[in-house]
Amino acid sequence: MAQHETQRVEVLCLDAIGTIFTFRRTREELLAAILQARYGIIADPKFIADETTRLRRAIPRGNLDMDAYWEERINPRLFRRLGIRGSIKRKIRRVRRVLFSTPEHFMVRKDMRQFIEHFGQRTDVQLAIASNHDLPLLLDLLRHFDLDRHFAPPLIFTSQQLGHSKPSREYFECIRKACKLKHLEQIALIGNSLENDGFAWQHGMRVCVIDVSGSLMRLRATIPSGITPARMMRDVWPWVHGACGIEWRVGEPISDDGSDGHANEQIVTLARAANGGK
Repeated sequence: MAQHETQRVEVLCLDAIGTIFTFRRTREELLAAILQARYGIIADPKFIADETTRLRRAIPRGNLDMDAYWEERINPRLFRRLGIRGSIKRKIRRVRRVLFSTPEHFMVRKDMRQFIEHFGQRTDVQLAIASNHDLPLLLDLLRHFDLDRHFAPPLIFTSQQLGHSKPSREYFECIRKACKLKHLEQIALIGNSLENDGFAWQHGMRVCVIDVSGSLMRLRATIPSGITPARMMRDVWPWVHGACGIEWRVGEPISDDGSDGHANEQIVTLARAANGGK
């Protein structure tokens, strides 16, 4: 049996932007609104999405760190195509700051809050954040959404802080060392991006990618076995038990809010299913 199937997960990492904090509107819609408000540029959100996809297909990342790939190869070209002139890098930083530092752009789903409240108070597993965004930005969002009590800075890992970005091995090695673990297989990651989060499976980690569109489920046969796609948070709970070896027993503290609109009785049913009907 492969090693990553026998090592119990000790640190459960959540991606931040797109996973804990989801956009109220599409990222492209928000970006278009910011460009119009700041620079008077009218940009079609669909054009932004299509152009981003085209650039990513045309320009390989190679061995570049993910942050450097976006900062050096994708964003400058995208912003020029959108009509931005002058100091491109400075304007990109300004737009990104507005996009990611405005709490009103985000929401925390009820099912995600329940997951955090449950695992944030357990002592048999550490709940952490693994993000490619700035630490001050994340701390502000955690405080705004009253989630800061579940995460302490020692367990909030960012590319700015570590000097590496997901999904590089160096990034997760920093987390492994900070958490005093012997193996990367003792870290599991829940995210929303196949590229930024899913590819962590290459380091022996277990990864669950939340994809509300269902596109990954339709491509399940082509996805590496180390990546588990999930349509919603209620699909993540059994994965935490089955793939990560973290027990989830009926009777453990669960918040009063349902997950994905399910009442607690239905959540208990999910717990029994995850534990073989017990």
